[in-house]
Amino acid sequence: MDALKFHRLRIRNTLSGILFVVVITVSFNSIVRSQVQIVLNSPPPNKMNLSALWHVTLINSGAPRPVVLYGIAHDGNGNFVADGLTSTFTISKGVTVVSPPELEPITYNSDPGYDNIVRRTGTVPSGKYTICVYVLDAKNTKDTLGRDCINNQVVLNVTPPQLIHPENNVVVTENLPLFTWTPISPLVPVTDVSYALRIVEV
Repeated sequence: MDALKFHRLRIRNTLSGILFVVVITVSFNSIVRSQVQIVLNSPPPNKMNLSALWHVTLINSGAPRPVVLYGIAHDGNGNFVADGLTSTFTISKGVTVVSPPELEPITYNSDPGYDNIVRRTGTVPSGKYTICVYVLDAKNTKDTLGRDCINNQVVLNVTPPQLIHPENNVVVTENLPLFTWTPISPLVPVTDVSYALRIVEV
């Protein structure tokens, strides 16, 4: 009986040791992979083009290291729009603000339906989009060091309204003038549009 208890105790201690090593290994890998934080900067309101994938700020708490960025965009229905992979660059310890010219050449892939529109207009069609950017280890691109996303980025491509009354550059003498203007084109739900009217005394 004493021998049986001894073997059970040995097995229990062995398993505890293995579990301890696994936990330490997983924790160490998590710490290493979380050394790079990424902040994806929001595109201007109602606008988005492919370069919006690369306006990021990187925070590296470890040693300088070579990385690449992988960005991907989906529309509001989850359909693939485009993705891209930058060239390799090195981030120093601390904060690095990245801009697209620093990352060239950049390899892009896009859905054919969106590709024609982007090439013609320089932006994606009106709608809602999700964009995500990943920081990858340049030596092993399967190793993700950081990730950030912007969900439901609204893009609204419209022509601006034109003033109807009073006419442009006329002198207004009315105490309570009534302003009217043409609607934006194409028409969109009223809840998605707001106007800012600025009146200045001259």
